[in-house]
Amino acid sequence: MDGSIQENRRYARAGRSLQLRYRDFKNAGAVPLGSLTTDVSEGGVAFDSDKFLRLESRFVMEVSLPEVSGTVKAISKVAWIKRLAGANGYRVGINFVWMSRGDKERLAGV
Repeated sequence: MDGSIQENRRYARAGRSLQLRYRDFKNAGAVPLGSLTTDVSEGGVAFDSDKFLRLESRFVMEVSLPEVSGTVKAISKVAWIKRLAGANGYRVGINFVWMSRGDKERLAGV
């Protein structure tokens, strides 16, 4: 065994840095937080955060897509979180729970 881990992903991930904004799903008045994606797919995104986000937490998320001069909006949940080595912060993996059909199509082209 070579020690590598094989990942079983439903969607291929692209290493893209896209602007995103997210806020707590239950608090419509919450001020959105921002970050940049480290990768993106039709099923979710990963990004760095200076805040710890609990597993299964739900967010309303908007990801900017420069190719279409717009954003895609999704209800999402935290799938995993890892502390960043040598830095203050976390790498967060998000799964999209719901997204409109049109936004799914736009995101598929990324």
